[in-house]
Amino acid sequence: MPRRLPAWALLLILVPCLLFPGAIPGPRVVSADDHLTVHPAFQDVAGGRVRHPQLSDPALQFDALRERVVAALRAGRPPLWNPDLYAGAPLLADGQSMVGSPVTWAHVLLPEDAAQDLGVAWVLAWTALGAGLLARRLGASPGGAAVAGAAAATGPYPFVWLLHPHAATFAWLPWALAGVEGRGPLLALALAGMLAGGHPATAAFGAAVVLGWWLVRKRDLHGLLGLALGAGLAAPLWLPLAHEAARSTTLAARGGLTLEPAQLLDLLWPQWWGHPAREDWRGPGSWADGQLHPGLAALALALAALRTRAGRGLAAAWIALIALAVLGLPGPFPASRLGGMAALFPALAAGLAVRRWRPALLAFALVLLTGAHARRDDQGTLPAEDRVGDGGAQLGGPGRRGRVVGLGGQGALVVAPGVGPGEEDQGEGEDRRPPPAHGQAGGEGREQRRHAAEAGGGKGPRQAEEGEGDQR
Repeated sequence: MPRRLPAWALLLILVPCLLFPGAIPGPRVVSADDHLTVHPAFQDVAGGRVRHPQLSDPALQFDALRERVVAALRAGRPPLWNPDLYAGAPLLADGQSMVGSPVTWAHVLLPEDAAQDLGVAWVLAWTALGAGLLARRLGASPGGAAVAGAAAATGPYPFVWLLHPHAATFAWLPWALAGVEGRGPLLALALAGMLAGGHPATAAFGAAVVLGWWLVRKRDLHGLLGLALGAGLAAPLWLPLAHEAARSTTLAARGGLTLEPAQLLDLLWPQWWGHPAREDWRGPGSWADGQLHPGLAALALALAALRTRAGRGLAAAWIALIALAVLGLPGPFPASRLGGMAALFPALAAGLAVRRWRPALLAFALVLLTGAHARRDDQGTLPAEDRVGDGGAQLGGPGRRGRVVGLGGQGALVVAPGVGPGEEDQGEGEDRRPPPAHGQAGGEGREQRRHAAEAGGGKGPRQAEEGEGDQR
């Protein structure tokens, strides 16, 4: 075991800082809270504007789920139940509550804004480091590992879904594949992290990719034990979800979503069909699932790596997953997600195309620049004072305590204390008033939001066109 981090790993740790200057570190926050400006429950006055209308769930759904998990963990309780959703709903078994994710743990330990940016930094750096390690085990040079990590971190799946549980789950995939290539407990730990990451579809597809990798490349007892141990370690988190899914009356109606063949044009040029943030997207199918391009420099290097056996194998895996995304798979999960996840393989191949440090540093810079350019409109930052504050989706006013809980783009629900089952779970005497937003006294300027929320939870001007389907 090396006593210090290799140079390629140090480079990759800096990738989040290079992608989000002014936020990691800095006074800005990587956030989608601008969606609250067009939501009546959070408006002081009519209006507001959303930068990216297709990605609303971080503000309207996941922040609220995380608030419940964080509150329970800080109080020393297992996060079993969410009293805020309708008449109450399972929280640990929700599947997207991210109880087992380091992103959630950061929010337990740190203030909201610092935790938000640290979670983003972890997703990107962890994806990059895992891809770098995997590239090394596939024969890449140290410089090639840096190239592969940069290409993986700027790939479509981690960047499009950066503030969703999807990316926090996907970040474990290269680590699990690296575990198959090596020895020790890495495979079990990485598979457990992926299964506990907070997005069932990404975890299921990722686990299938790991299993297929093991079947093609190893088929050894060590790998089989690692797969079994990883599934067992994460069982306390995925078994409750499996129990709830088995009782579902709508599970059979889910799934069937595939990539439209026309969406494959994104492989020719990033953002071929435009982008919702620029208001020029005109493509078929789901915008998020149709983001397939690994970046121009990464793609060029992956093509150059076809001269190697490993490069050809990675290209075959990439093509196979895209084909499955188009043709579809049985089961409740959207096969279209495989298209974006598959971009990990050309990222790894890009690292095999360079051997020496000097050309590798040039390739690293080009991969980072072209990858960031391809994903330039996907995520944004806000000044810290424009964020809602701890819990993300809370509401209260003078003389009134309440909570606003996102329903994944279906509106907002105000739950007053003492209403609905599950209030006894919150602990006696617990003050449930929302904390003050940055630069505000608690409750100041929020009475109008309360009245707006009581009046109804319709969508704002640009939310009416969303239909992002983040919950699939």
